[in-house]
Amino acid sequence: MRHTLMLLSAALCLPAFASDALIDAYNADKVKIAEDYKTAIHQCEKGSSKLLAGCKKTATLVRQDALKAASQERDEALKCRDTCGRVVEVGSGEKQGEASAVGTVGGGVVGAVVGRKLAGGASSSTKNVATAAGAVGGALIGRKIEEKVRTHKAWVVTTQLYSGERQQAEFDSDPGLKQGDKVEIRDGKPVRR
Repeated sequence: MRHTLMLLSAALCLPAFASDALIDAYNADKVKIAEDYKTAIHQCEKGSSKLLAGCKKTATLVRQDALKAASQERDEALKCRDTCGRVVEVGSGEKQGEASAVGTVGGGVVGAVVGRKLAGGASSSTKNVATAAGAVGGALIGRKIEEKVRTHKAWVVTTQLYSGERQQAEFDSDPGLKQGDKVEIRDGKPVRR
């Protein structure tokens, strides 16, 4: 009975986020801190033996500060787990523009005029067919031209929220974010915290 109570007590003390994106991010931070510490100690050992103790002490202090910051980040993120997370990917590329009625109608009008002119002195039914064909062709061409003219560079940022949800946001200019940045979603867009 006592053993069961201890297990139940331990289970109740586990944080609610024990196996989600927030704890995964926290654990990744701890692994990176450990790797950085190991590298720093290795660098200390390569240097002067007179400076070894001071170098190791500095490395230890830096590690302690980093662990404290990671714990604070985790605790702060608990307050905004549905809107906070980390950038997992930033990509950019050309985004095809969207055509409006202007390109389609304008192209159709020009196409109709050109079709009518090409029919020249033909019968009125031939002129009507040429005008209609010109209008359809012109509308398609006008639409494609407008799409091409409106094509622009776009950035897509993928964020892994601490709730586990992944979210993508598109930007028309460089958002200045990189993989690993800690962000909060505001008005549907990630903003560095």
